[in-house]
Amino acid sequence: MSDVNRLSSNLQKILFSVFNRLINFFTALPGLRRFALLPQFLRFVTVGIFNTTIDFTVYVVLTRGLTFFSHHYLQANFLAFLSANLFSFWANKNWTFQNDNRRKIFQYSKFFIISVLALLTIQLTMFVGVSIFGWWDLASKILALLFSVFINFFGSKFWAFK
Repeated sequence: MSDVNRLSSNLQKILFSVFNRLINFFTALPGLRRFALLPQFLRFVTVGIFNTTIDFTVYVVLTRGLTFFSHHYLQANFLAFLSANLFSFWANKNWTFQNDNRRKIFQYSKFFIISVLALLTIQLTMFVGVSIFGWWDLASKILALLFSVFINFFGSKFWAFK
């Protein structure tokens, strides 16, 4: 194994360990122990925070940095979605659901279908928010992401990483 791969693997283990300790702390709080899906859902939300950061960064860079995308926010949103999707698959497969299925292409196809359903929900919510109600695009995007969390979690848990 090369030094870069070893460093990457060690960094991954350290990050997973830190986040697992935080999640274990929160799920050990009184009243939360009875929710069996909570630790997995919190890992999913943690991955989602990183995924959303990637998504928002790409979206803002495109819509605020390139004139074309400042008028084509749905296309920019689609590109932002694609940029974050591979990271999300990797992190959810390896950490959230700890899935060792080696049929990655088949599994990614299922994950991608779920992600596209969530994307369609986001696109529709953004379109309605911006074009019909006249909301700020980033406010519409935040609201849309909240809707998509549940589609992604349950679709991933019970279908893609089953």
